[in-house]
Amino acid sequence: MDTEILNQMLLDTIPEIKSEFLDFVSWQDSMKTSEYTTYGFLFLPFFVRAVEQKNKDAIGRCSGLVERLASLDDPKVSDFVWTGIVEVLKDNNEGVDVRPSLGPLGTKTWDGLQ
Repeated sequence: MDTEILNQMLLDTIPEIKSEFLDFVSWQDSMKTSEYTTYGFLFLPFFVRAVEQKNKDAIGRCSGLVERLASLDDPKVSDFVWTGIVEVLKDNNEGVDVRPSLGPLGTKTWDGLQ
């Protein structure tokens, strides 16, 4: 799956970050901006804020996106979920316990990290 599709999935799932996303990628590669960059700077902080604020709707959409990505039969996406999403959440979640907000595949990935 290519970067543009992953970025579109992000925007489709979390439309409230569209303006910030477009500003962010306007000086980079637009929709071809690396998913590690867009998810790292936009999705992950949004997910952590949603957990902090106990925003069940946003948590559900974020968790659902991680689950959809993790369920794809694509080694590139699997690696991205592992290293670009779950590992970053585990290591840099600003003291917010994100793990309970992940779905089964996200939790399995989290638990598999040493």
